[in-house]
Amino acid sequence: MDDFFNHIINLHKNRLFQKALNEINSYEINGLITPELLNFKGVTLFFLNRYEDSLKISQEAINKLDNEKFENRNLNIAILNLQAQSYSRLAKYNKAIISYNKILEKDSANIDALLNIGSNYAHIGEKNKSVEYYTRAYQINPKFKQTKDYLIKSLSYCSNINEKNNIIVQVENEIQKINFEYCSETLIKDEMIFSIFEKQNRMVDKYLEDIKINSTQTFRKEKLENLNCERHKKIFFEQNVIPEYCFSCFKILIKPESILELIKIYIIFDNLNLPLKNERKCMIELRDNVEGIYKAFIYCKTIEECTEILDEIKKLIKKNIGKNLNVEIKRGCSEYSKKFKSYKNLKELYKYNLDWKKIEKEYDLRYPYLKDDFSDKIVKKGSSIRDVLTMRNWVYFAFLNKDKTYNLVSRNLYKSDYLEKRVIHP
Repeated sequence: MDDFFNHIINLHKNRLFQKALNEINSYEINGLITPELLNFKGVTLFFLNRYEDSLKISQEAINKLDNEKFENRNLNIAILNLQAQSYSRLAKYNKAIISYNKILEKDSANIDALLNIGSNYAHIGEKNKSVEYYTRAYQINPKFKQTKDYLIKSLSYCSNINEKNNIIVQVENEIQKINFEYCSETLIKDEMIFSIFEKQNRMVDKYLEDIKINSTQTFRKEKLENLNCERHKKIFFEQNVIPEYCFSCFKILIKPESILELIKIYIIFDNLNLPLKNERKCMIELRDNVEGIYKAFIYCKTIEECTEILDEIKKLIKKNIGKNLNVEIKRGCSEYSKKFKSYKNLKELYKYNLDWKKIEKEYDLRYPYLKDDFSDKIVKKGSSIRDVLTMRNWVYFAFLNKDKTYNLVSRNLYKSDYLEKRVIHP
């Protein structure tokens, strides 16, 4: 049987999942059905996105283990993990948490289970609970990159977390006290940016050593609505249709000309008080065949909403940066307009194809976890560790793109292999 399992593993590695399932089914007819075989079958079904079926098989495997009094700790954990992952993909997050907790009963230091419990709590909007589990994972293995990444990301959504024994939480709380000075009526001084960013960097360097993340975007969000861009992009790329939601997605696009100006927009966005609490994003552009280097967005639901905000933003930019920047209104994501040329036309709006609704419904039935994401991703005001590490990436990106204003932001360059691969060796 070991030879057969190795064969199935090789099929998985080559992404031949349907062939693997066919061979498992044939083996079942002629061989002994064991918990191991059921686990392989469940995993194969999971890879085929048949989550209901993988859940059913995982329960069958658990029942077989119980009935046969079969003691195999690692196998038991693997089957429980399959069950939990299947529940998550079916957007049954509370049930997934129960399954992951059963893993912790057998292995209290299981980092994957701790991180996954945290992620499932995040999906149902319990941010502080997710931080609790990410913290536990970090305490077990502070050198494991994922434990740092998950905790740092989650802290950008949470305020007043008190974990005296966790150095990342302590540094997060201290970073929150080091803020960029802002007045809507005056210029944002280059010297102030350099001074504050240096203080933030010293705090991170002193306590967190050579810590890095691959984040290249900063967000400000003050309301519960989830844009759910992951779902929309997957539907577009996999089904070749623009989701209905994206037909009411409009953006004010600001194009800073340097890293220094991008950080000034970041400061403006952190202090921007809009009546509709529109989500804001600053980023460096890494997508292939998309124009621009530095970008900032304010998300709106209508052109009229964009127009109401536009003049105020232009005035703030002039006052805070001392020059006019390129500011325009655009619709949805750049990728959409490449496929559907009329989508970007703001004078005569391209309308949603009602035939696509059926495609969206079928997609959501197959991938409910993409549709039913209730994450409370309100991003707190003020800098976070995530913001500081993201801006370090911006500075290195500026250096790679020969934007000499990076010298006005930081005296240190924090090398990023991730960015080098994207910029130098795309």
